[in-house]
Amino acid sequence: MFNTVGNILDRIKSGVYDAEEEQANLSAADDLITAEMLKAEDAIRPSRTATSHSWSPELVSLQKKSNLLKQVGRYIKQAGRCIKVRGSLSERKKHSFTQEARTIDPTWAPDLSSAEVILEASNTATREARLGRKHQTELRRQHLDRLLQEMTSLGDEEDREQALKTIKGFKAQRRTHQNIHAAFKQRAPPITHVV
Repeated sequence: MFNTVGNILDRIKSGVYDAEEEQANLSAADDLITAEMLKAEDAIRPSRTATSHSWSPELVSLQKKSNLLKQVGRYIKQAGRCIKVRGSLSERKKHSFTQEARTIDPTWAPDLSSAEVILEASNTATREARLGRKHQTELRRQHLDRLLQEMTSLGDEEDREQALKTIKGFKAQRRTHQNIHAAFKQRAPPITHVV
């Protein structure tokens, strides 16, 4: 792509060129670059499935643990021969994955001693994350109950009920505003063809 643009610029500098043809080439290059930039932007945008279920810190933690262990499993499959020779991950990789695990949960230290242990832990974490998705409403209710306890530990029953309604109202309002914002966010339409 950059060679094409460079060639166009060289022809323009030399003075021997067809303006309409070069404009069409530059326009095609611009459309291609724009399409690739939009594709890259979509690739880094957060997943819509992450907002498709009731939020709770426990569910998020389960999903993050599962994803990290899947990432370790993919790394093991990619570096298969080297790991079979050594018997486990390198110390640098173990340290890197342990640091990531600590950012998810400071008390979590996954066992990275062998490929079999890691793959079994990955399967277990995936099952736990799926189970968490099945019980997402219960996890959400537990989270709201904890928030309620923290906010109204000194109040009476009526104050607790009012605080719970307020918390649920704020959460519903935030979710509504996020949906509205996502719906009205201006995006360039995908380029389907060049005229």
